[in-house]
Amino acid sequence: MDRTDEFVKIIRATLIPQQGRPLLSSPYTKAFEIDAAIEKTLSEIDRMLSKERVYESFTLQSKIDKACELVGRMRDAIGLETRYRNDQEAMSYTNLEGMIKNRVSRYNIKLKEFINRRNERAQAVSERRKEFDSECSREYQDTVLMENEVVTERIKERQKISMQISEIGQIMEEISMHVSLQEESFKRIDDLMATSDSLISGSLDLMKKTWENVSGTRPAIIKFVVFWLVLALAFWLLRR
Repeated sequence: MDRTDEFVKIIRATLIPQQGRPLLSSPYTKAFEIDAAIEKTLSEIDRMLSKERVYESFTLQSKIDKACELVGRMRDAIGLETRYRNDQEAMSYTNLEGMIKNRVSRYNIKLKEFINRRNERAQAVSERRKEFDSECSREYQDTVLMENEVVTERIKERQKISMQISEIGQIMEEISMHVSLQEESFKRIDDLMATSDSLISGSLDLMKKTWENVSGTRPAIIKFVVFWLVLALAFWLLRR
């Protein structure tokens, strides 16, 4: 609960002089003015920590630094030497000093708590970031592996296609060689047939000529045979 107004009223009450002119200001008055600023700053820090917005980390640190500075100024304010005009005023200032010291201690504890929360949040953010980076790294590695596998499969498919094309080329080459050999065989057969035709034609011509020669000499042969038969018969008759 904010009791700043109550503290200020107490301070003002203690400044009522027993005699002479009243004091217009006091270091304790300044301390409670700083107290109000500290309360506001700590409230802003608490609200920022509750929202857990990572992009406000710089602003959050600025608020924490500002609160630390204000607490330091508040602590320094109660260390200033103050002249008391009466015992009542001295007792009031002593009470106020104790209250301010308690507030300084409480603010220091709260600041440590906020700093711990800030550090825990920063640690959590760092761990989430590392986890995210790790997941991204794993996803990237998986993607790279998948791409490498795809590339490897494509290379294998291309190699298979190249081998198939090479085999088809070899088969076509063998077919071409067989066709060439068949063409040469057919050509040789044609040559042999032409040679055979020439030989047959020559043989027929030779037989024809031989037959013509035989036909032309047949009467002479018959006469020759008849002559020798007659001669043999005459010789046989003479022997008898």
